[in-house]
Amino acid sequence: MAMTLSLAIPKSRQPSAVPAHLDLSPVDTNIASPAYTDALSVWDNRPATTDPDEFTYKSKHLVLNLGARQWPTDGKVEGWITIKNVQHTKLVTVRVEGEVLTTINERGLPVAHTRLAFLSLSKTIYNARDSSASSGSPIPFSFVLPMSTQQGTSRLPPSCSLFLPGASAEVRYRVKVEMVRKGLRFNQSIKTKILYLPKTTSPRPKYLAPPPEDPDAELRSPGYEESTQWTIVDVPPTYPNTKGPTNKTPVSAQLLLPYPTIYPAHRPIPIVVTLTSPSPVLLALLSNITLQLVVTTKMCTRGNTCARERVIGTGRVTASEEHGLKLFRGAVSGGNEGGEMSWKIDGYAEVKYAIRLIIRPPPEARSLDGALPYFTHTQTIQLTTHEQESEGAESEAEAEVTPALGLLGPAYIRRASGSLYTANTRSSTRPSPV
Repeated sequence: MAMTLSLAIPKSRQPSAVPAHLDLSPVDTNIASPAYTDALSVWDNRPATTDPDEFTYKSKHLVLNLGARQWPTDGKVEGWITIKNVQHTKLVTVRVEGEVLTTINERGLPVAHTRLAFLSLSKTIYNARDSSASSGSPIPFSFVLPMSTQQGTSRLPPSCSLFLPGASAEVRYRVKVEMVRKGLRFNQSIKTKILYLPKTTSPRPKYLAPPPEDPDAELRSPGYEESTQWTIVDVPPTYPNTKGPTNKTPVSAQLLLPYPTIYPAHRPIPIVVTLTSPSPVLLALLSNITLQLVVTTKMCTRGNTCARERVIGTGRVTASEEHGLKLFRGAVSGGNEGGEMSWKIDGYAEVKYAIRLIIRPPPEARSLDGALPYFTHTQTIQLTTHEQESEGAESEAEAEVTPALGLLGPAYIRRASGSLYTANTRSSTRPSPV
């Protein structure tokens, strides 16, 4: 007789319907971790404090305070160093360095680069053997920047980054603090970039201030040429057709620029061009004149040179004939006001400006091109960010604390405007730099 065995399941273990208020749908276990801000590195060119009135950079044992400005003023780099524990400190040195780095690229990859340190200033601000500084007290430092590079060939260039197809260059300055600690302790250092944006000025002759509404009006005034000291450049003629007539009519040209050839950016530069020839017909044919203001950017790396020329301004002229001469009077201007500056580091990088003159026969005289001369000349000049201050302009104190921000370019100014323009007041409790 077969027997059947049945097991009774307690009611507490029997399945029941899931309550409607419970959601047992699959849960995504790939939950993203919360975002954390990385600790500030001592190599970053960012302040380590949220105080908008000071540029402060910190490490575990050092504090570098550049004050309210991140750029030199009146040719000085100033700041304070705070040592958190002088008992373990042997030596603290502050350096101001400037260097230029040029790179040549091929197919997007760097193939050659050169580096030149054109500025190096150092000062020991703490020595355990003869210093009485205490922990936590600020130690001031001050450097006076020289007018020229260590090589002595040119003045200090501004902070900038240059880019050309296949090449790039960067001029940068930095403050570096080095700490040597006692015993078997790690040494420490802090370094950060600073912006060197010098205001360069040119002589302020009377024909440049104030600029007339008509740039040519003052140039047409009687006796203008006689009352101005000029730089006179002879421009020889060129005949494109070497098989032209052997008995060429003599003709000569001269380019006159105000002396010295140093001018502020974005201001009219007066120009006079003279043509002399015994043939009035030839003078009448040479009427097509072009004036240009050009800038050339050049970079060199291990024998490789990259250069680019760009026209940043054109001139207007008026023609007249006086005493058997054909005169062209006019002016040329261009560039960004406060944002142009001639500078050069021999063998590495250069930014130079020039005025280009071209005189050709008119297009209607193409059939005579072989017999008619043309003139072309490029005269190097020097551009400055500003001109000499006049009465009623900004005070000397304002000029000292305001750098030539135009040298950075509009994009950089928009990006860095929050940190460049900070309060220029300092706490009266801080010691004065020595």
